[in-house]
Amino acid sequence: MLPRTCWWPRTRTTPQTKIWKLPTGQSRRCPVSETVHTIVESRTSNSRRTLVKTRNLFISHSWSYPNQYDRLVNLLRARGYFAFNNYSVPPDNPIHGADTDTQLRQAIRNKMSLCHVVLILAGVYATYSKWINIEIDLAKNGFIYAKPIIAIRPRGNERISERVRLAADRIVGWNTDSVVEAIRDLS
Repeated sequence: MLPRTCWWPRTRTTPQTKIWKLPTGQSRRCPVSETVHTIVESRTSNSRRTLVKTRNLFISHSWSYPNQYDRLVNLLRARGYFAFNNYSVPPDNPIHGADTDTQLRQAIRNKMSLCHVVLILAGVYATYSKWINIEIDLAKNGFIYAKPIIAIRPRGNERISERVRLAADRIVGWNTDSVVEAIRDLS
C-alpha cells in the first residue's frame, strides 16, 4: 500500500512564491510557506514516485537516558515513506555559548520554533527533570500557536509522568506506526 501522496499546488507567480528544484530536474512554483517535500522512489513500482512531507521534530528527552533517545531516532529513521529533520539537543551535540539558564532556554526555544511537533519520552523521570518541564512550557506557551506534544510511553513502562500526560495532545506506545501516525495527524 502506498502512502498518501502530496501534490504540488498550482499557484500564480507572485512575490510570495518560490521556485523549488526537484530531483527529477523539473521546477515548480510553490508558496514560500509550503513545507519542503521529499521525493521518494516507490518500492512497488519502478516508474512511480511519491512526494513525502518532511516533518520537523523536537525530541525532548533526559540526558540521563540517552539510549531511549537513540532508539527513538533509529526507529523513525528506519520507517519507510517518512522524512524528518531532528531539531533536538542530543548529549553529543549540546548547545554551545549558552552560559546561563536564560540563554539556554532561548536557544531551545529557537530550535523548537522550527518544529511542527514536540515528541517527549514520557518516562516517570520526566516529572523530576527541570528541562523537560521547561520544554513543555515552551511548547505550550512560548509561541503564538502552541506546538502539539506527543508523549511516547517507553517500552515496558506502564506509568508516565503526570505533567507530561496532562500536557500531551496524544499519548502513544513505543510502536513505529503509532508514533508516525500521531506525527502525521498533528503536523
